Amino acid sequence: MTRWWEGRQQQKEELAGSLLLGKTALPVDIARMIFAVLEQEALTGQGILDL
Repeated sequence: MTRWWEGRQQQKEELAGSLLLGKTALPVDIARMIFAVLEQEALTGQGILDL
């Protein structure tokens, strides 16, 4: 959990319900996305949505 969410667990859970995946991203989720983008030789905006 980041400093931003400290003491705001209920607000985070409420927000998560309105997101497409139904959850907020963890730091590892962000790292995986960055790694996947960096692995590509070429990438379009559509490619990011497909990951």
